[in-house]
Amino acid sequence: MRTPNAWQNGLWQAINEERFCLAGFQACESLAGIEPRKRRMRAAAAPQAINTVRESDVSKELFSFQWHRVCLTFVERSFVFTTVKTMMSGTDHLPDFGAKSMAADGETAGGHASEKRLERQNQDGNFFPKAQSGLPGWLFGSLFGAMLLAYVAISACCIHAPFFPLDDLDELYMVRTNSSWLSLLGTDLYHFLRPVKNVLFAIYNWLYSHGGMVPVHLMAMVIGLLSACAVFKLCCRVLVDRGWALAATAVWLLSPTLVSSTAYLSASTNIMPMAGFGAAALAFHDIACESEELAGKVNFHGVIWTALALLCLFLSFLSYEGALPLVAMFFVMDWYLRPARLQRFATWRLYFLYGVALLIYLVLRHEAHSVKNVLGSFSNVTRPQIAMSAGYFTLLHTGVWLWPFNRLAIIGGYYWGQIPMVELVVCYLIVLAAAAFSLIYRRRYPLVTLGILWFLLAFAPMSNLLGFRNGPYGDYYMSLASIGLAIAFTAILRALWPLRTAGISRIGALVAIALLIGWRTAAAFEAASWSYAWNDPAVVYERTLRTFPQSFDAMNDLAKIYEARGKYNEADQLAARSIELAPDRPGAYSDRAVIAEQEGRYQDALKYLELSNSHVIGPVGAWALTCEGDIYANHLGQPERGEALYRQAVAWTPWTQDSLRAAYELAYMEARQGNRAGAIALWEKLLTYNPDDGVLHWDLSIAYGQLGNKDLSAYHLRIAKALGNGTNQLANGMDPAKYGH
Repeated sequence: MRTPNAWQNGLWQAINEERFCLAGFQACESLAGIEPRKRRMRAAAAPQAINTVRESDVSKELFSFQWHRVCLTFVERSFVFTTVKTMMSGTDHLPDFGAKSMAADGETAGGHASEKRLERQNQDGNFFPKAQSGLPGWLFGSLFGAMLLAYVAISACCIHAPFFPLDDLDELYMVRTNSSWLSLLGTDLYHFLRPVKNVLFAIYNWLYSHGGMVPVHLMAMVIGLLSACAVFKLCCRVLVDRGWALAATAVWLLSPTLVSSTAYLSASTNIMPMAGFGAAALAFHDIACESEELAGKVNFHGVIWTALALLCLFLSFLSYEGALPLVAMFFVMDWYLRPARLQRFATWRLYFLYGVALLIYLVLRHEAHSVKNVLGSFSNVTRPQIAMSAGYFTLLHTGVWLWPFNRLAIIGGYYWGQIPMVELVVCYLIVLAAAAFSLIYRRRYPLVTLGILWFLLAFAPMSNLLGFRNGPYGDYYMSLASIGLAIAFTAILRALWPLRTAGISRIGALVAIALLIGWRTAAAFEAASWSYAWNDPAVVYERTLRTFPQSFDAMNDLAKIYEARGKYNEADQLAARSIELAPDRPGAYSDRAVIAEQEGRYQDALKYLELSNSHVIGPVGAWALTCEGDIYANHLGQPERGEALYRQAVAWTPWTQDSLRAAYELAYMEARQGNRAGAIALWEKLLTYNPDDGVLHWDLSIAYGQLGNKDLSAYHLRIAKALGNGTNQLANGMDPAKYGH
């Protein structure tokens, strides 16, 4: 007669292989003295394997055997109360809220009450053991802390990095002009409904005002750490093992493609929270379903977990619109890992609630006028052509995640004909083959196929499958999608880990394990290199161009940085190359206009401005108006025309960096003309954007003094002396004497 350990060994063999193992099933049957069944029963995952045992005739005799107490104790310990603390501990399942304890169920009554409870726990094929690590507690805690410290160390490489010029400063200026916290609950600078981004940037603004860039980046790290905890909890639910969940979280958190989601502050306020809230929503959904399954009905705790899932889902929508596929991922996760749930009405009720949350978000987005055309980094590409390239964009991002070495890039560029049609078709076929594999083999390889389908679903909005022009490349797009890749990677590693083979096969398995671990370890070191590059925006763009030599928008942005640093020749070469690749894009003409102005070729500058304006979709922006105003006011002796252009530039709301420059110039014109009130109004508004600008306080002190307001004059003079010449680069070095005070 076999011992209880033999039964457990057979059971755990079936669980660890993630599909029903015939040998493990026979071991269970032999324990009960039953002849092995002839019918081979296969299931996709461990819960289905155990459910198969339950549903067969074997289960009735097996659980009435003399070792049924061992089985019941094992199941009882598989479900524990999950609280906020479990986000760190990885505890994976809930107790039977509202059900009696095992002792109260009456083990002495032939175990029938306990059998009924076990039957209720397993009624949907959701028998999962408690998430365990197979490691001592101290070792697991040390590894978890080491993972978080590694992330902090990588992020600390760019802790002094400035606001990135792509859109960080403009978003910062926008939140400074909001009169209340309530006003932040709307669209961002680019008119997308992202209130979470606005609120976090308001916090960044406060931190920056009180401590500079270091506290801002520390806050971005905190967002990343909280998101990592949510991803870890989700991986515990999926992998049913804290150790492997930790491995999956480390693969996700320490990947180079996640660096920009922390270093690039705009991404840290929308895409990283989207991933964190999305992971939390999926984990809470799983807990809510389990809570109702254990109670056998809708209960209070299930309602609470459902509410948390809905809240996190909605916050994910309000962080970034790329969270929309999460609604489908609830169904996919249940279908792959807990398929019996789909037979329950309560599960479909949850799906309906998630759909309602999505509908509410879409209505709010429409009412906020957040639906708009996005140009992205595309040149002469129609929407159907962009949709035809979705497979290429998907594989492009996948390739960077798989092999990130020396491939840092912040943006890409795409024009029709850049990639041969044959390659586009092949890319599409590969993506379709991956989707087909994830569906066909979901029962045999549930975790690997779930990870693949997760990636395809989560990345679909960013792949431009519907031709939305989101941009051909952005490594921050991988934040949510790469969770699926991390799960698939960990499932493959776990399949190799037991090393049941011998001889050459064993050596091959060891080599494969070593290569997989070394690959992701090297990727973590590469992430540190990427992070360090963010200290200088020019380096980020230079490395982007090494990765994507045809990224014309990166050329434009790098040319602007070179212009500001006086490298006019390098800037002009980049702008000329950008025009060759994308003649319909206005940015390169703008760059050449600034260069021509700096070199004294004012007519050439006006010609380039005209070309730039002719390619702008919609009204002319503040940058072109300010640049043209500078030429007329400062070089061609036509201040009236320059003033008119400045007024058009400041009419743009919210003000951008270029609007601020126009406001400075217009205020000086007003002061020279004797219009002190108009100058004061502009300077006061500029203070909301740059409260630490000493020159502005100096100007206001003089203006208020000339108007006879001694109190305000003394107030601004005191601040001006404390600040010195100010910190704003637009005002530094300007001579107050020229203002006519």
